[in-house]
Amino acid sequence: MPTDPSFFQGLTVACNQVTQLISRNGITNPLPPVNGVVQLQILVDRTSIEIFGNHGQLYMPMPSGYATSNNLISVTCQGGTATFNSLTIDKLNSAWPKP
Repeated sequence: MPTDPSFFQGLTVACNQVTQLISRNGITNPLPPVNGVVQLQILVDRTSIEIFGNHGQLYMPMPSGYATSNNLISVTCQGGTATFNSLTIDKLNSAWPKP
C-alpha cells in the first residue's frame, strides 16, 4: 500500500491536454481526444478505482485506500482549459445486506 497520504484522501484524476495523458496517483496512460473530446467514466469503490476513457480506449484499474470520510472528487486539466459537457455523480448502495 502506498505511503503517500494523498492516496488515502479523496480522489484526483488529471488530464493533460498537451501530452494527452491521464494520471492518477503517479500512474499515467495515454488518452488522445476523439474529435476533440476526452470521455471519462470513473468507478470508485472502497478498495479500487477504475478509469475508463473514450468508451474503452483506456482502462486503468488500480487499488485505492479511498477514505470513506473524505468524499472529495476532483478532476483537473493541465496544459489548457476544459469544458464539461456533462458530469454525473451517483452514489451506489452496498450490494451486501446489513446484518
